[in-house]
Amino acid sequence: MQMADELIVLSDSVSLDCEESADMSKEQDIHNRRTFRLAIVSIVVSAVIGAGNLGYQIYRDHLNKTSADTRFGKIETALRILTGATAPQLEKSVDDSLRSAVVDPTKTKEHVEFAGAVIHQLREASVPMSNAIVKDASLHVENLIDTKYDIPQVWTTAGEFLTYRSQMLAGWEQVNFPLCTTQNPQAQIYKSEAGQKQGQINVTHGPFKFHDCKIILDSPEATMSLSPLLQFADVVLNHCAVFYNGGPVIIVPVKIATEQATGPPIGKLYFNDCIFVFSFSRMPDPNGQRLVKTLLVSAGNTLQFNPS
Repeated sequence: MQMADELIVLSDSVSLDCEESADMSKEQDIHNRRTFRLAIVSIVVSAVIGAGNLGYQIYRDHLNKTSADTRFGKIETALRILTGATAPQLEKSVDDSLRSAVVDPTKTKEHVEFAGAVIHQLREASVPMSNAIVKDASLHVENLIDTKYDIPQVWTTAGEFLTYRSQMLAGWEQVNFPLCTTQNPQAQIYKSEAGQKQGQINVTHGPFKFHDCKIILDSPEATMSLSPLLQFADVVLNHCAVFYNGGPVIIVPVKIATEQATGPPIGKLYFNDCIFVFSFSRMPDPNGQRLVKTLLVSAGNTLQFNPS
C-alpha cells in the first residue's frame, strides 16, 4: 500500500514536471518569436533610416554639385568678362614678351612662357586678338623657332599660339568630331576602263577626301589609314580637327598591287578649313617642325603638306 502511494506521488510529480516543461517550452517559443519579430522590425527600421540617409546624401550632393557648377560657371563668366575687358593690355603683353624673347636671349625661356600663358588664357576665354597683333606674333614665333629652336618652351608656346590662332579664325568651333581613321574616305571616279591583262581595270580618280572628323597625326592609326591612300593619290581633309602632339608623322610605303613597285608615297596632305590643336612639351619631330613652320606662314587654316 505504501509503495502504491509512492508510485502515485511519483506519477503526479512527473506529470507536474512535464506540465512545467511544456509551459517553459511554450514561454520560450513565445519569447523566441517576440525576439525574432523585434529583430525584423529593427532591420526594417535600420534599412529605412539607411535609405533615408542615402537619399538625403544624394540630394545634398546634387545640391552641392549644382551650387558648385553655378559658382564655377559664374567664375568662368567673370573671367571671360575680365579677360575681354583687358584684352588690349593682354595682347600688348603677348607682343612685348615675344619681342623681348627675340632680342633678350638670356631670358627667352621666361618671356615665351609668359606669352604662352597669356595666349592660353585668351583661348580659354575665346577672346580674339587684333589681326595686326596676330600677324606680328606669327612673325615673332617663326623667328624664335628659327633662332631658339633648342629651347622646349619656344615650341610649347608655338603650339599654344597656333592652336589659339586656328580656333580664333574658325570662330571658336568645337572639335568633338568622330575619328577620321574609323571612316571610309570618298574619291570621285572620273574614268574606269579595262586594262591590258584579263580582269585588270584601270581607274582614274580624284583625291581621297575626309570631312568633319578628327585625326591625330602622330598616332599609329593615322599611319595605317593615310599610308595606303597616299600611295595612290592626295588626301584632302575638309573642315577637320587636326591634333598633333610633337611625335613622328610616319607615312610608310605600302604595296597595293602585285605589279606595283614599292616606293615613297606620291600623294600630299591638303588641309582645307581645318582646326589645328597642337600640344608640345619638347621639340617636335622633323616632320612636325616642317608642319609648324608651314602653318605659321600660311594665311589661315588651309595649307598643303608633304609628309614624306
